[in-house]
Amino acid sequence: MQQVIAKLVASEFFQQGDIERNQLHVEPIPMMDRAKKDELPKMQVGFIDSICLPVYKMLAEAEPRLAPLYDGCKENRENWEKIQQEHDKLSM
Repeated sequence: MQQVIAKLVASEFFQQGDIERNQLHVEPIPMMDRAKKDELPKMQVGFIDSICLPVYKMLAEAEPRLAPLYDGCKENRENWEKIQQEHDKLSM
């Protein structure tokens, strides 16, 4: 499920990047650059590390009943990391 949602979000980001490149004549940031779509797993791991894990950790510390959300976020990160490792192996 996370992969489906991530791909939908990435598609929206790529559309934004296309507009920036083609209409505004600026280079989009990597996560909005369609030319870097193969880096999606790596970008997901980075997003989870920098945004999601700290937020869910803080929520779980403030309200222990939310700990399963933090655990799920860690699992999601592990899944994306595995996808990234598989992608790296295929790229060699």
